[in-house]
Amino acid sequence: MRTMENLIRLGRQQLDSKRRMLSGLEGLRVDLEKRVSALEVEITTEQAAAQGETSFAYDSYAKEAIHRRETLAKSVSEIAAQIAAAREEVAEAYREMKKFEIMEERRQQQARAARLRREQAELDEIGGQAHHRSRNAP
Repeated sequence: MRTMENLIRLGRQQLDSKRRMLSGLEGLRVDLEKRVSALEVEITTEQAAAQGETSFAYDSYAKEAIHRRETLAKSVSEIAAQIAAAREEVAEAYREMKKFEIMEERRQQQARAARLRREQAELDEIGGQAHHRSRNAP
């Protein structure tokens, strides 16, 4: 049935698209986490450097670094929420595709069973005719 095959193909395409989107979001999360780690290292380095010198320049740096840290944390949190939503979309797309695949498999099994019943009926008819001939043979 072409319609079901088209639905399965469409479902696979949608699933692949949603998986690519999820992969992109996870890559973005990893990038943000790397930036957070780099910022933490930078803050630690600046703190160590500020202890040996006067700290008037460090105060403005610390304020800016705290703001960047908060912004990155907010971004990581937002991406995590988007990833959770994208995972649910992937799961839903998978369930939809699987539903169509199962329907197509059942349709094929029913067609195969019907074909086997017809073949068996033909063989039974041939056997019955052969038996009838053998009983009526002189």
